Amino acid sequence: MPTTLTIAPGGRASAEVSQPSVDPSRPIRTLDELIRGRASELGDSPLIGYPNHSLLDFEEHSARSIDRYADAAVDKLQRLGLPPVDPSKEKPPVVGILCQSGLHVVITIIALSRLGYTVFLISTRLASPALDRLIELTGCSTILTTPSFHATLAEIPKERQPTLLPILVHSDYYRKDAPAFIRLCDGENESKKTAIILHSSGSTGLPKPIWLSHRSCIGAFAVNMNMQSLLTSPLFHSHGFYEVFRSIYSRKRIYLANYSLPLTRQSLLKMLEHVRPELFHCVPYVVKLLAESDAGIRALANVKVVLFAGSSCPDDLGDLLVSRGVNLVANYGATETGRLMNSARPPGDTYWNYLRLLAPARPFVLMDEITPGLYECVALDGLKSKSTVNSDNPPGSFRTGDLFTPHATEPGLWKYVCRLDDRFTLINGEKVLPISIEGRIRQEECVKEAVVFGEGKSYPGALVFRADAVAHMSDEEFLQAVWPAVEAANARAETFSRIPRELVVVLPANTTYPRTDKGTFIRVPTYRKFEREIESAYEKFENEKGGTLTLSGQELEDFLLRRLKDRLAIELSAEAEFFASGVDSLQCIQMWNLIKKELDLGGNGSKLSQNVLYETGNVRALAHHLEKLRLGEESTTDELTKMQELIDAYSSFEPHVPGDAPRPDKEVVASPAA
Repeated sequence: MPTTLTIAPGGRASAEVSQPSVDPSRPIRTLDELIRGRASELGDSPLIGYPNHSLLDFEEHSARSIDRYADAAVDKLQRLGLPPVDPSKEKPPVVGILCQSGLHVVITIIALSRLGYTVFLISTRLASPALDRLIELTGCSTILTTPSFHATLAEIPKERQPTLLPILVHSDYYRKDAPAFIRLCDGENESKKTAIILHSSGSTGLPKPIWLSHRSCIGAFAVNMNMQSLLTSPLFHSHGFYEVFRSIYSRKRIYLANYSLPLTRQSLLKMLEHVRPELFHCVPYVVKLLAESDAGIRALANVKVVLFAGSSCPDDLGDLLVSRGVNLVANYGATETGRLMNSARPPGDTYWNYLRLLAPARPFVLMDEITPGLYECVALDGLKSKSTVNSDNPPGSFRTGDLFTPHATEPGLWKYVCRLDDRFTLINGEKVLPISIEGRIRQEECVKEAVVFGEGKSYPGALVFRADAVAHMSDEEFLQAVWPAVEAANARAETFSRIPRELVVVLPANTTYPRTDKGTFIRVPTYRKFEREIESAYEKFENEKGGTLTLSGQELEDFLLRRLKDRLAIELSAEAEFFASGVDSLQCIQMWNLIKKELDLGGNGSKLSQNVLYETGNVRALAHHLEKLRLGEESTTDELTKMQELIDAYSSFEPHVPGDAPRPDKEVVASPAA
């Protein structure tokens, strides 16, 4: 019989012998009840697939295995100094997780929850001021992490310095000898406590924590697509977290990408071909990567549902994919509300970019008209997945701040427009707050108005209206005059919010634009009025015909290294891996545009992928690829060899020591404790 740890009201632990039991007729109230219930129902049926070492060596882990892994993880966490939480505590202690995503993070979340802790999922991209603020607001005193984050965490003031513990690794939970663990508590009372803390992006300042109770989590998990799926989003994003546990709730297998490897078009194609998911979870940036080739579009068309989230998808891109047979479905919700809408529709309906309220949410969502033609989405009291209240209008509601327009002829269809607070989201999910950028540009005497744009794009741009006093200036003269102000705004903005010179759209002094009685421009109508100018700027920016520099060999390598250093402040060697050196997707796009603009590519610039840095891996391979492109030759890079090089470069895995248990006939990981 397994050992059950009973926590008495006074907090002391005592051992007694008991058999874990699950009542399938009782509603699920906590994360722990969800895992135990699925283990009891599904047994050795596969639930999660995760690569062992490389891109495609997926190992399938059964529901029962996940449950046993959690028990082993509980045992390890206790030995690290994290005892079970006294059930009488109204607010559980908070333990953070700060590390690269993977199966180990899923198991750690479950184990911490089983012990009674609140789990704080922390983005790996946060700087120390943001971490300091979040630690203060959440009361997080312990963080499970890796040495790569120790330097950043060391910058937090001593009075808030958390205890740092090593994140769990494969060998910590892939064990046969761990005892079963049960923390006896009142499930109904536990359901009201905070299970998970996520946080906002911090696009309007420092990030803010978002508290999710067990009850709201279970409510969010219940709204799912009920399909076998593939996920590429990290687990510290609400998108990644929710979709993993939605799959567990719906009893459907989910495959997680190997987060140790960069996402490239080639790797995505290989995963889709290998896994053959019914449902592909992704952000629009991933969709755009695949859409750069016919093979990528065909791969997307072979998936039953391509569900994107995190930002809007450009209409032109979505229209192209839908016309080629891709069932592209938009997902909408907030971390605080769970999923509220998507654009799932019957065959023949091509309105992929218009959302429909989901049945469970429909009675509890108000589309509130706040200005003619623009409606804010408001989650009402009674919505099971709602975790936060921020308004008493109506009482107990959560106003999302997201604005929509209704379809002109089809009732019940809603198209996302923008944020009420003027934020917009780039194609990769990064959120831009334009107000401070606009304000800095507007300070110049030669500027009448500045309007930053970029919803669903790779980069933001700006409409800049001349002041009457400089109406005589040519566009180039005016751009030369105003560019120092744009550079000053860029210097104070996050990397992804910086405006390239090519995306500054200069407009005449006598140009009219929608404005209030006080003379302030009205954002959405302004975007609509100048849609042609905006799209023309992006068309020119993304389709440069190429430069005139013809370089090869060492000269080309030196040029690329100089540009990385001078333009992106990235200093590395020709052999250093871009991904391992911290080059992000936005910097990849910056370098892609610079290459197209300055180098002679032999008229083959359209074949240059925006993700070319990740796809080639380092400067030496990039230079070789660019030479081949200029000469019109196909790259001879062996993709499997390159992938192995990437794995060797930044993967570190503990060797698996097989146990004595017989190998199952099916491709299922049996419980190591069975």
